[in-house]
Amino acid sequence: MAIEMKNVCYTYMDDSAFSHAALKDICLTVNENEFVALIGHTGSGKSTLISHMNGLMQPQSGKVTVDGLDMSDKLKRKEGRTRVGMVFQYPEYQLFEETVKKDIAFGPHNMGLSDEECDERVREAMELVGLSYEKFADKSPFDLSGGERRRAALAGIIAMRPKYLVLDEPMAGLDPMGRRRILDTVISLRSALHCAVVMVSHSMDDVARIAERVVVMHEGSIVMDGAVSEVFTHTEKLREIGLEIPTAARIADGLRMRGVDVPKGICTIEALSEYLTGRLKKC
Repeated sequence: MAIEMKNVCYTYMDDSAFSHAALKDICLTVNENEFVALIGHTGSGKSTLISHMNGLMQPQSGKVTVDGLDMSDKLKRKEGRTRVGMVFQYPEYQLFEETVKKDIAFGPHNMGLSDEECDERVREAMELVGLSYEKFADKSPFDLSGGERRRAALAGIIAMRPKYLVLDEPMAGLDPMGRRRILDTVISLRSALHCAVVMVSHSMDDVARIAERVVVMHEGSIVMDGAVSEVFTHTEKLREIGLEIPTAARIADGLRMRGVDVPKGICTIEALSEYLTGRLKKC
């Protein structure tokens, strides 16, 4: 079972002088329980691609299925959307209810769940994102800090228990502490819910730290797709399309240029530190 995109194409303002091909013959499979990072420069088609994953946008050609459900079919799309939880950039702007608990319960109520089940899911979701029910449930969402609002919005998606969690720049606009908390929350959510995660990010260090697979987009096409350690070895190609590599990979490149035999594929500070510590112990 998976999200599958087959030969998906989408052009904005088609048949006009301002037409822009956002997606060009996209073929992509996101399998159960894997962590996929989607990277690319601004305008490469990342947000358009993820908007097709739960039927928010429909391809002009090609096909999108979620666990075999054709997302072009209205009835099947409704079922598919319950399996794909979308968290947009700056999700705190999606908050609108009087209290945090009402906001988080909105999705489960729309799923037709009982009040008891909704309350159970609200409590569970708040615990998973690190918001105390007793402290935050009856607060207005607009009285929370930026990071707290981000986690409350995430809880609203988690309460629907999606099988695939799609995140569009979940750390955008947060300070370093807020970024770290959201990143740790995503890691714990995946572990607790056993869901697949698709995360759009411009932070190569974040991607290197938590993703398993990286999909690289450029001008509406997928130009690379592979394991994190493999993709980030293509330093020159990534830079040609306007992307950097993780800090640890840059340091490793610099060390290799100075004659230090650092293995390729190291792209986290932890892995680089472990390698260098082991090397020093042998000296």
